[in-house]
Amino acid sequence: MNKQLLSKTGLILAVILFIAFIIVVNGNFKSARVDLTEDKLYTLSEGTLNILSSLQQPITLRFYYSEQVAQALPSLKAYAQRVQELLMEYQRASDGMIQVKIINPKPFTDHEQRAKQYGLQSIPIEGEPDPLFFGVAGTNILDGLERIRFFQPEMEDVLEYDLTRMVYQLSDVERKNVAVMSSLPIDGEDYDPLKGQLDTEGGAKPWAVMGKLREMFNVSVLPEDIRRIPSSVDLLMVVHPKELPEQTLYAIDQYVLQGGKLITFVDPYAEVDVPEKDPDNPMAAMVANRSSNMPELLN
Repeated sequence: MNKQLLSKTGLILAVILFIAFIIVVNGNFKSARVDLTEDKLYTLSEGTLNILSSLQQPITLRFYYSEQVAQALPSLKAYAQRVQELLMEYQRASDGMIQVKIINPKPFTDHEQRAKQYGLQSIPIEGEPDPLFFGVAGTNILDGLERIRFFQPEMEDVLEYDLTRMVYQLSDVERKNVAVMSSLPIDGEDYDPLKGQLDTEGGAKPWAVMGKLREMFNVSVLPEDIRRIPSSVDLLMVVHPKELPEQTLYAIDQYVLQGGKLITFVDPYAEVDVPEKDPDNPMAAMVANRSSNMPELLN
C-alpha cells in the first residue's frame, strides 16, 4: 500500500480524534475549575457556597467598570479583572440564580445615568477626560437594591465578604436572631438599638462587630445572670465569659443540648478588659484577673 496514502490517512484520523477529544472535554468538563493562585483567590468559601445554594429567587449583579479609563491605572486594572472573575464564580456556583452583567458606563449614556441612579461612585482620574466607575449594583425581583459604590483596592482582603453580604441581603431570607452575651462593653454604654445611638453623650460606643451583625441579623444583648436562653435565638455568641454565674452556665448548657448554636470567644489575657481603678489600691488593677473560660462546658 502506498506509504504516502497511509500518512495522509493517519493524519486525517489524528485530526478527527483530536476534534472529538475537544468536543468531549468541552461538553463534560466545561464547569471544571482549577485555582492555582497561592491564596486561592478564586475559590469561594464554604459559607459563600452555602448561601448561594440556598437562594430562592434570582439576583442580578451589574458590574459597572470604565475599562478605557482604567487603562492608565495598571494596578486597578488588575484588581478589576479579579473582581470580574470572582463575580463570574458567583454566577457559576449559583446554579443560574445569579446573573452577572458587565457594563461599561460611557459618558452621556443610559448606562452612566443608571449607574448614578444606583448610587455608584465615579472618581476623576488625572489626565483622563472621563470619570472612572468601578462598583457593583445588585437587585432582586422585589426591587431590593444593594451596592458597593466603589471597589477600594486596599479592601481586597474582604472582597468576598462584601460580595457575599450583598447577595445575602438580596436573598430575602428571614433574618436570623443572634443573641450576644459579654462581660465587656461590646454594645457600648446605654446604647439604644431602636434609635441606633447612645442615650448619653460621652459613653462608650458599640464595637464595630455589633454594627456588622446588625446589618444582617436581629441582634439582642443578654444579661450575664440569665436563667434561660430564649428558644427564638438562632445563635448565641458569648464573648469573654468571665466568671459567669452557675445558673448562666447551666442555661447555656441546656440551650446547646436542645440544638442551639453557640460560638464562644475566650481569652487567657484580654487586653481590652480594663478593670476599674481603685484610688485606695492602685495596684489592684494591675493584678486583676483578665482571663475568661468556661471549663465546666468546654471540658
